[in-house]
Amino acid sequence: MPDSVATVADFTLAFAPALADPTPAFSAINLPEPYPGTPLPSYLVAEVPAAPDAEADAALAPRPLLPVAAETSTTERREEAAVETAGSSAVAGPPVPASGPKTLASLPTPATNVATASPIHGVEEAASNTSTAAAAVAPSEPVAQPDYLELRPASGPFDAPNLNFQIIQYARFAVPLALTAEPFAVIYAPAWPTWLAAQELRHRTGCPLVLHVAALAAAETEPLALAAGWPAEIQRQALHRADLILTETLALAHRLRRELDLPVHRVRPVPAADAAAVAHALSTAQVR
Repeated sequence: MPDSVATVADFTLAFAPALADPTPAFSAINLPEPYPGTPLPSYLVAEVPAAPDAEADAALAPRPLLPVAAETSTTERREEAAVETAGSSAVAGPPVPASGPKTLASLPTPATNVATASPIHGVEEAASNTSTAAAAVAPSEPVAQPDYLELRPASGPFDAPNLNFQIIQYARFAVPLALTAEPFAVIYAPAWPTWLAAQELRHRTGCPLVLHVAALAAAETEPLALAAGWPAEIQRQALHRADLILTETLALAHRLRRELDLPVHRVRPVPAADAAAVAHALSTAQVR
């Protein structure tokens, strides 16, 4: 068995070297070396810094942000002050002493060659351009309205090359005009180009529609129901919707009764030149 420490004195003598130097010394190889060419920092106070400059600190101090309106108003006040100063130095004369009207009369008058302020060039040019544009837009003469289809006798020819367009335009303008006029009891269409407008009035007002037929678009040997072309189509529509049909000849009345299967009282031979007979027929027209 190993020898044991019997007394405190023996323990102290045995561990005295370790207690005297508890931390072993580092060897030279373990010491950190400074970077080459880099001086070691010196933490000794070499000199006392100078007192801070109040004006320099005030110049470097952050400027408080102002609202946009405040900055603008400040800038405007500075510009107005500069303008007033410049104007007073250029135009204003010596101070007026408080001695009354005589002193005011004795003051020298300003030079007469002072140029007056002229209008801004851009504003003047814009005004001239506006007046020129207005003169160019304003018509020198009233614009002529287009010539629309006029009412003709039932036997008159209709050979206009743009007759289809004229019929549509006539219906567009005649219907609103008729609706705003005085009340009427019968719709009388003396020529087939007016039948499109007459059908629209019949639909809107419910008044009886009276057509006056001088000729048909279909040939005599061609059935009315099989005739081609927009004039024949307009005639077919209007003849089926009419409450009373007046014809120039008796033969035409017989043809319409036969092909359209219409009763005798709905198709009557009345010439357009007989105004009294036409007026009597219109007075007897009734809605089917």
